[in-house]
Amino acid sequence: MSLIHIADKFISHLNSLERMLDYTEIIKEQYEKDLEKEGDSIFDLMKLVIDVKKAEVKADDLESEGLDSEEYMENRNLLEELSDNENIKFVYNNISVEINKDGETEIAISNSYLNKFFEEQFESDTNYQTDLNQLNNSIIISLVTSFELLISDLFKDFIQNVDQSSFLERKSINYSDLLRIGNIEEARQFLLDQFIEELLRGSFMNWIEEIEKRMKIKVTNHEVLKQNDDIDYINETFQRRHLLIHNNGEVNDLYLTKTQHFTVGGLRKGQKLDNSNEYIEEKIKLFKKVGIILVYLYSSKVYKNNMDQFFNDFNGLLLSLSKTGCHGARYIYRTIYDDQRFDHSSQLISRVNYYLSHKLNGEFEEVREEVEKFQVNTLSIEYRMAKHILLDEIEEAVDSLISYSNTISDNEFLHVIDWPLIKVIKDNEKVKSFIKSKLKTILSS
Repeated sequence: MSLIHIADKFISHLNSLERMLDYTEIIKEQYEKDLEKEGDSIFDLMKLVIDVKKAEVKADDLESEGLDSEEYMENRNLLEELSDNENIKFVYNNISVEINKDGETEIAISNSYLNKFFEEQFESDTNYQTDLNQLNNSIIISLVTSFELLISDLFKDFIQNVDQSSFLERKSINYSDLLRIGNIEEARQFLLDQFIEELLRGSFMNWIEEIEKRMKIKVTNHEVLKQNDDIDYINETFQRRHLLIHNNGEVNDLYLTKTQHFTVGGLRKGQKLDNSNEYIEEKIKLFKKVGIILVYLYSSKVYKNNMDQFFNDFNGLLLSLSKTGCHGARYIYRTIYDDQRFDHSSQLISRVNYYLSHKLNGEFEEVREEVEKFQVNTLSIEYRMAKHILLDEIEEAVDSLISYSNTISDNEFLHVIDWPLIKVIKDNEKVKSFIKSKLKTILSS
C-alpha cells in the first residue's frame, strides 16, 4: 500500500466519524418528536420541580446533586413566577423529595397519572441519553482504532520498503511455525505481523518511542506537536478509550496516573466520562493534525530523493484538509514553501494554499500582512490572481481570472473553476457571467 493510500484511508476513517456525529442530531430530533406527542412541557416542569426540591432538601450540599446555588435560585424564581398557574401548583404539590438513610435522594409522586407519565418519560429520556452515550463512546473507540491502524500501516511500510537494519531477519521463528508456513517469504510476513501485534499491545506512548527509535523521527519534541501538548492529549483519548472498554467509562487511578495534568475538565476518580460532541469534534481535529504530520515526517524517508513526488501525491489530500482549517495540513504547506527540497512551483502552490486555509476559515487577519508582502509581479498570472482574491481585490481578481482563462485549454478551465480559490469569488456577478459565457462556448464547440 502506498503512503498516500495509507494517509487517505486514515483521513477517510476520521471523516466518517465526523459524519457519525451528525447522527446525534437525528437521534435528538426523533426523541423530541416523541416527546412532543406525549407533552414534553409537563415533563420539563416535573424535572424543574424535582431539581428545586432536591436542592431544598440538600441545601448544605448543593453541588452533590449537580446544582449550584445560582442555578437553584434561577429555578426557584421561575417556579415562583409561574405559581399562579393551577396546573403548576398541582404538579408541585404532588411531588416530594426525601433523603433516605443511605443519604440517597428519593422521589415520590403521589398522583398515579403523574407518576405513570413521569416513569414513561423518564424511561424515554434515559433511552435517549443511553443512545447518545453509546454512539459517542463508539466514535471514541473507533477514533483510537483508526490511529492504531495508521501506526500499523506506517510500520509495515517502513519495515518492508525503507528499513535497512534487517532486524526482521535477525528474529527467530519456531521450527514448527516454519514448517506450517511453508516458505521464506511467508515466514518473513509472519515475523512482520508478529512484530506489529507485539507493538500494538503496548501503550500509545510505547508506539511513539518505537517510531522515534526505529524510524528516527522526532515526535515528542517536534516543535508543532510539543507546542500544544498534542501527544499528551492524544494519549488522554487513548486512556479514555481504555476506560470505556474496561471500566464502563468511570475514571480510575490508572487513568489519572497516566494522564496526570492532561485530564479533561478536572475529572476525579469515580466520575463518569462525559464524551460530548464538542470533545469528540476537538479530538478528531487533533488526530487529523497529528496523523497527517506524522505521515509527512515519515515521508522524508520514503520520498527522500524526490520530495516533489510527495507534493504531487499529497496536494489533493492536503488541500481538502486545509479547507477545513486542519493545522496539520497548514504546517505541511508552510514547511514546504520554505523547503528547498521542493521545486519553485510546489513551494508557490503551498504558499497560496496555506493562505487560502486561513481565508476559508475566517482567520485571514493572521496572515494578511504576509500576503500583502507576497511578491507576485514576476510570477505567472495565476499567482497574481490568487493574491487579488485573497486580499478581496475583486475587480483585479476578476480581470486576472479572465486573462488567465485565455492562456489555458478548455479542459484546464473546467478544472480551474472548481478550485477552492475561485470559489471565494464565485458569487460575484461578473465572475458568474464570465463562467456561464465560457461554459456555453465550450459546450457549443
